[in-house]
Amino acid sequence: MHKFELDVIGQFYSSTLGPKQPSSFTVTAHLKEPLDPAVLQQAVNDLVRRVPFFSGRLVPGFMSYQLEILPQPPQIERASEPHRFTDYYNRGGALGHSQGLGHMLRVLYGDQHFTAEVTHALCDGRTLSKIAAALLLRYFELLGVETDKGDLIDCDGALSPDEMENAYARFTATQKMVKKSSPDTKAYRHLHSKDPVEQQLTRTYDAGKIKIAAKSYGATITEYILMHIFREVAKVRNAVGGKGAVTAMVPIDCRGFFPSETLRNFVSAATVVMPETNDFAEMARGMRPQFAAIDRDFVHRETAQYQKLYHRARFVPRAAKKLAMKTIEHFMDDEHTTGISNVGLIKLPPAIEQRVESMEFAISLSQGEAYFFSCASVGNALSLTGMFREEWRGLVEAVLESLASAQA
Repeated sequence: MHKFELDVIGQFYSSTLGPKQPSSFTVTAHLKEPLDPAVLQQAVNDLVRRVPFFSGRLVPGFMSYQLEILPQPPQIERASEPHRFTDYYNRGGALGHSQGLGHMLRVLYGDQHFTAEVTHALCDGRTLSKIAAALLLRYFELLGVETDKGDLIDCDGALSPDEMENAYARFTATQKMVKKSSPDTKAYRHLHSKDPVEQQLTRTYDAGKIKIAAKSYGATITEYILMHIFREVAKVRNAVGGKGAVTAMVPIDCRGFFPSETLRNFVSAATVVMPETNDFAEMARGMRPQFAAIDRDFVHRETAQYQKLYHRARFVPRAAKKLAMKTIEHFMDDEHTTGISNVGLIKLPPAIEQRVESMEFAISLSQGEAYFFSCASVGNALSLTGMFREEWRGLVEAVLESLASAQA
């Protein structure tokens, strides 16, 4: 069985995995027709034959974690509640090495949908959206739908070395270590919730209308949605007399700055601070320079911090490495109130897109998070998902309704 060393992000999340910090995320495809589980399982089998490391499990070593590729593909399971991901990969013993297999990819299904779920130990959200698209392509291929595969992962192809690249190592090799400055503002934070159970709400919108509304403020779709989030969070902060700036963590797909075909992790993040105004035009003007500052140099500096810290801790015993991982967490996760991650438009061939109702992207909450938002689109359907602790249901509902009212 083949094993390989995880990238810096994979090492970090492998070291922190647990019921309180599952570090998992999902892409769900809702179909316009009933789903055939047997065909879906075959599609999963074909996919992991094409991309073998998606049939992998974590293996803890003395120094670090590795991913061991299993010959057995993940077996799909019917979606039920609860279906905690940690129970899945940890089934039967520590990391699933006793009775369970411990796959890092799980596929759940229902009458007319399937969900692909992974942890950051394996890949990032952009890759998972490609995996979900590849599953859709293969599923409908097996059903006899003929289509142009375009740039989608073709299960009849072979794994390319470029898809296995550790992009952090390649693109940060020459970057000097730069001390990161502390945030200029203290973020408004919620008290740690005693409720460990996270919940999810999703609403689907007309993507065309959202794009028009965003353009009217000179904003991108992500920026426009974030304005709605900021406004509703500020209402709560002001109502309770909270202190600090409302801030958001915004993940960055590094491939947009350093082109790579890697299917492993290649992400960073930035913190955006809400301009203190209720006026969307003013808010957009205040946010624009912050997003403009997320350029190639910024991404290079951020990813270099991760990689340099990883190299410093590389030969530290794994049991002691958690302290170093906490340092990486400081660079990865600046103090923030909430966050939004948008994997954008998931492109599918027309013959398949017309069979898909919508696609959702959802990210599990970390221990200290009260709520977090994520977004994905297919065709003209844009789905915004809020993950939250029960006490924050009203706020998430307000954000989803605010976006709906704006496009009415």
